[in-house]
Amino acid sequence: MLRITGRRFPSEAAVLEGFARSMLRSAAYPGIAPAAGARTPGTLYSDVDPESLAALDRFEGDLYERRELMVATASGERSAFAWVVRSQHHQLLTGEPWDRDRFVARHLREWLARGTVREVEINGIAHLFVTTGDFARARAFYARLLPFLGMKPVLDGEGFFYCVGGRTAFGLRPASPEHAGLRFDQGRPGLHHVCFRARAREDVDAVHGFAREIGARIVHPPEEGSWAPGYYSVLFEDPDGARLEVNFVPGRGLLDEKRSVEV
Repeated sequence: MLRITGRRFPSEAAVLEGFARSMLRSAAYPGIAPAAGARTPGTLYSDVDPESLAALDRFEGDLYERRELMVATASGERSAFAWVVRSQHHQLLTGEPWDRDRFVARHLREWLARGTVREVEINGIAHLFVTTGDFARARAFYARLLPFLGMKPVLDGEGFFYCVGGRTAFGLRPASPEHAGLRFDQGRPGLHHVCFRARAREDVDAVHGFAREIGARIVHPPEEGSWAPGYYSVLFEDPDGARLEVNFVPGRGLLDEKRSVEV
């Protein structure tokens, strides 16, 4: 269950009455189907969320259908989902009992590999777009700030400004007409603030000086923070009031197993 859904759930032994488990033709795994007088032992997992059920559906595939059935447990009868061979595929069932020990020894690893949750490690943020209530004013501001941060304008046209650098990209688009002139509200759903990572503490100090030079409202000057060991940052606003942070964190920051932080 953990290999397929990536999660752990409470479990207990259960028995499904009126269904038999048997081998499938040309397959190492079994299937269950209705059979009078049959009993199929198994495991009942509780509190399974919809996302995990969907993962199990994908893992089982089109050969099976998820059905809500009653199972017997030590605490009484319970309603549960079971994946049952679809009626149009019953001819694939051989009637031969499934040998669990043989399956575990010879086929379990390969079988689980079909449903293993694959983690993905992203390679940074490709780009970020900010919608501005005053595009001309915001463009003039970012046309100075972003190149100072080492980002190069690559697209600059009517209603579109886009810079690339520092393994990311940053773009501006004008707000729709009904929102023109409105200012950024940090408390609304959506973007909270943007933080650029500096390579040295001195760079944070330099950005502070430049932000003052181009007229940004400084929320706080360079200061140390408790977010990570050695955290050092400056915070200011663009013309729309969107908050921009530039920080420096030495080493691996919170990913350094030898460090700890309280916030």
